[in-house]
Parts: sequence; C-alpha cells; structure tokens
Amino acid sequence: MNVQVASANDIEIATIREKFFKLTLDSKDTEAVLEEVRSIENKSGIILAYEAALQALMAKVVWNPLSKINHLKLSNKIFDLAVEKDPENIEIRFIRFSVEYHIPKWLRLSRNMDKDKDYIMSNLELFDISCISRNMLTYIKKFVNQCGWYSNAELNKIAMIIDA
Repeated sequence: MNVQVASANDIEIATIREKFFKLTLDSKDTEAVLEEVRSIENKSGIILAYEAALQALMAKVVWNPLSKINHLKLSNKIFDLAVEKDPENIEIRFIRFSVEYHIPKWLRLSRNMDKDKDYIMSNLELFDISCISRNMLTYIKKFVNQCGWYSNAELNKIAMIIDA
C-alpha cells in the first residue's frame, strides 16, 4: 500500500489557495495574507504566483491610482519570476491569465494572456486537479465560461477534465 504524506509545502500551498479564493470574494484581508506569503522563505514558483496575484489584488484595496499601478507592475515582475522558476506549471499560467484578464486593457499590463491560454489548453490533460478544492474548480469553470477567451470546444475540454 502506497501512502502519500503531504509535505509542509503542499499544506502551505493548499492554505494559500483557499485564502486567495476567499479574497477574490472579499478583499479586505489582502494585505495581511500578502504579508504572510511574503514572509515565506525559498518560495516555489506556485507560491510566487500567489504572491503576485495577491500583489495585484492590492490594487483593489488601495485608493491612490499611482499605488494601484505600482502594485500591478510589481505583480507582473513577480509573475515573471514564478514562470521562470516553474515554466511548466499550468496553475501559475492560469493564475496569471485570470489576474491579467481583470486588469484594464488600457494599462497595457496584460501582455501574457494569449501565451498563457495557449499553454493552458496545450497542457490541460497533464495537470493533476486533485490538489484543487471543489470550490476552486467550480470558480475556474465559471471564470473560463464567462471571460470570453475560450471557444466552445475549449470550454468542453475544460469541463470534461474538471467534472471527471
């Protein structure tokens, strides 16, 4: 019998995922969670991706327009580090895609959406969704259906994998 034991890193990522998901619904604790993630040493690519997403979410929390843009620019830099550290991680690509989708186009800070969408669709079957909560999978499915970036065939492929 093979018993898999979750590592501290796996538990950390699962906790960050859940906190981030909750923050997308109510962003009031974003700064506290961002500080918590910033304090993690030797961050993996996926933790960097969530740090980048939290940094972008800070743009919703602050009132100063210049601060908003600075948070988004820093988010882009951290996303670049995350992808550089783990270029084949589909979750990193999806997080970056969804963050860039929500950035106003006129800011010209959404430069990876086509590339990330293509990567996601090309590698979707390889991603192990068992580590993602049912709530998060439902959110992902709803997001891709509403964002307007995916064809019906792509939406069917995503639904088939998520609903399996």
